[in-house]
Amino acid sequence: REFFTDFVKVAQDEGRHFTLLAARLEELGSYYGALPAHDGLWDSATATSKDLLSRLAVEHCVHEEGGMGVECLRNSWGK
Repeated sequence: REFFTDFVKVAQDEGRHFTLLAARLEELGSYYGALPAHDGLWDSATATSKDLLSRLAVEHCVHEEGGMGVECLRNSWGK
């Protein structure tokens, strides 16, 4: 139960991030979806569709960490 409660908190935080992003894009005269973007998140979702543990690891270590470096992956490889 604690895992799911925490997961809901994370989802709420992601929703807040999207709201902030959408508002900022509007301030700049644009909108979400107007700019080109990669589909790495979708690629990861399909690649890990049958393995929840892998999906959680990829999301956290690749997509969340992507903007800050790859330390999470380095640690998981023992380097």
